[in-house]
Amino acid sequence: MTTDKGAASLELAREMLRKNKNATYAEVREKAESKGLPIYPIMYGRAKALEGLVKVARRGSGKQAKAKAMAKRGPGRPPKAKVGRPPKRGPGRPRKQANVADALGSVVAAIKDNAQATERYRRALERMADLIRE
Repeated sequence: MTTDKGAASLELAREMLRKNKNATYAEVREKAESKGLPIYPIMYGRAKALEGLVKVARRGSGKQAKAKAMAKRGPGRPPKAKVGRPPKRGPGRPRKQANVADALGSVVAAIKDNAQATERYRRALERMADLIRE
């Protein structure tokens, strides 16, 4: 073991995890306190990572790396297209239009429906006005 208390604590945690992979933080803390060493949850987590007991994200895959990649790509350039399926849409959201022609056709149909409804309402209002005049 080293002379630095932090390093000694980490080494103690790693040693205990090598002996018992299921050792809890409380057990490690008790052992460290009995030896007069400080131990923190982050040390326990790091020891588990160093022993390969937990999955660890690759270094350099965080926010800064993503920001750096965006800066490298240049302003105004869209992000790279993801390969595979499009992301799932939330509940209650309509399906995306598969084709621009279909989308345009649906807009034209909606406009026609709106025009027909307007004409029906106009006729109904004219009838009401005639009834009121009589």
